[in-house]
Amino acid sequence: TASISPRYNPSAVSQFEKDSQKWCFHSKTPYSNTIPGYHDSYGYDGMSITDATEIVSWGDTKYITNMDGTCNYNHGLTAIPDSWGNWENLKSTNAMFINCDSLTTIPTSWDGLNNVSASNSMFRLCSSLKSIPTSWGCLDNLEDASSMFYNCSSLSEINLTDLLTKAPKLKNIARMFLGTKINDKDGVSAFID
Repeated sequence: TASISPRYNPSAVSQFEKDSQKWCFHSKTPYSNTIPGYHDSYGYDGMSITDATEIVSWGDTKYITNMDGTCNYNHGLTAIPDSWGNWENLKSTNAMFINCDSLTTIPTSWDGLNNVSASNSMFRLCSSLKSIPTSWGCLDNLEDASSMFYNCSSLSEINLTDLLTKAPKLKNIARMFLGTKINDKDGVSAFID
């Protein structure tokens, strides 16, 4: 059974199972200091999801600013929603899916992540990930993509030239595609230039 822990109250773990399928949900209530267990340093942090095999919907995520490590080390996770959804305040997705080694696909568009500035190691060690969106549109504020796809050993296709124009604030790409099968000489040359 999958479990979810809201980060403003890490001890509040809820488990969900329906029709032999594992489900994860979170509250639509905005986080505030009136909620027991709230702490200023957690702010509008997201959640921790463990032992999930599929995420069907993110729900109402408009108040969340940080999804760092949300689904990390979910080795059985094979599917996430087809779109990112309403992430209008999301700023950080560092290590969000690190070592989810059964995950094969991610949404076909980056739409919905246009306010994210840090995606360090977001999909690191997702060794079954075969493809990512071909267009990098809506990543206007991305600055740190270091190790974003590090050791995604099945990943072979990417449009690096498009990334240059669609992520104008990108500063850190260290090890972004190290350990992948990407062989885009033209794109890499443009990237280095």
